[in-house]
Amino acid sequence: MSVTDEAVQLTNNDASNLKAYAVSRGYWHDPYIGLFCSLASKQPGEHKPPEMSRGYFARVSAIHSIVNKFLDKHLSENRPCQVINVGAGYDALYFNLSDKNKLPAKYVEIDFGRIVGSKCRLIKSKKALAEKVQPKSMAPTSTTT
Repeated sequence: MSVTDEAVQLTNNDASNLKAYAVSRGYWHDPYIGLFCSLASKQPGEHKPPEMSRGYFARVSAIHSIVNKFLDKHLSENRPCQVINVGAGYDALYFNLSDKNKLPAKYVEIDFGRIVGSKCRLIKSKKALAEKVQPKSMAPTSTTT
């Protein structure tokens, strides 16, 4: 693994922790993102610059809006569709879509092998996540790079 690959992979933890922080401050609702974060990121009294939360709010809102519009159109017409999440990291979109009964015919996440493996272990170890994953033939597909 190159230094660049490692640096990119480390952004996953930072992004997940910052998203969880923004959610804890009420920027948006996501009951799952905190399940992907380390205990170190959940220190009482922690403070992050508001610009970080606002930035993640804008990014998450934009992606969720686009994906929801896409799914609304295809699912309302009973047209099968798929979502491919490239560089998914610890993104919780699949779980949030599951709560809304908006899962596409296929949901694929692509990321580095180390990230995918870690996410799979976290999903298996957290009941709230594990129960959202459908039987193996219907489970979200993860691909490593």
